[in-house]
Amino acid sequence: MSQGNRQTSHIVSEIFADVGTSFTLLGELEMMLNPEYAARNKVPEADVQALRAAINKFGEDIDKICQRIKDRTLLQIRNSMKRHAYEEAGLPLRKQQIIAAPKPTISQEKVRSASSVSVLSQPTATKSADITLNMLNATEQEVDVEGLATSDKLDYGCTDGS
Repeated sequence: MSQGNRQTSHIVSEIFADVGTSFTLLGELEMMLNPEYAARNKVPEADVQALRAAINKFGEDIDKICQRIKDRTLLQIRNSMKRHAYEEAGLPLRKQQIIAAPKPTISQEKVRSASSVSVLSQPTATKSADITLNMLNATEQEVDVEGLATSDKLDYGCTDGS
């Protein structure tokens, strides 16, 4: 096992140990808040509300972390697909195209207008060497795939005849 995998495994085991401790404490708190528990009346309402707020915040934080992980995973999958498409097309790979760099914030309208202008200005008949990263990133509505030779079209296993 490599050093990086050992370190990651250690971090994951620490997280699970902390989660186990937290759920044990949460179970004890739930028992104290159970109406059948004799000490239930001794727990102030402010503490119950604080517990509820802490659990809600925990859920929101976990959702944010999960979303970041999903976004990174999708980015890695997209980059892998782009790399594969470039290799299939016989185009040279550049690290700058595959590795996602932090992008400055640009409004969606600017992106749409810029991409529509660049798509409209692309020639309809292209050679396989003329396929650009923008063409690979463009949605189906933005690209004239009819102008591409059949050898240049990517087959995603569609059975609808297109």
